Amino acid sequence: MKEQEILKGNKLIAEFMELRMNAIGKNTGNSDMRREYFWHFDDINKRDAEALPDYHSSWDWLMPVVEKIEKEHNGVVIRYESCELPIIIERVTGNTKIEATWIAIIKFIEWYNKNK
Repeated sequence: MKEQEILKGNKLIAEFMELRMNAIGKNTGNSDMRREYFWHFDDINKRDAEALPDYHSSWDWLMPVVEKIEKEHNGVVIRYESCELPIIIERVTGNTKIEATWIAIIKFIEWYNKNK
């Protein structure tokens, strides 16, 4: 995946998770994953990229997104190098399990934003 694609996807997920960034682009929370973050930015730049959560490469960041989708919309199936979200009726594959899940979540959020 290209760096700009990753940044765009991670920003989309951060917005879906209602995260905000402070004006100087620093994480304002402690290390507890359940903490509330404050993110806010209009465009992606290098500084923003360093401050965004690593949804594309960390299960610690990605699984709360999966859990939110499951809680609100039922059903996320992660298996081998694929992920299915029945609500968008699409099976997504990737080079790795986390990549497939990340891509499926991006597709879900795009669908969700159009249909909410």
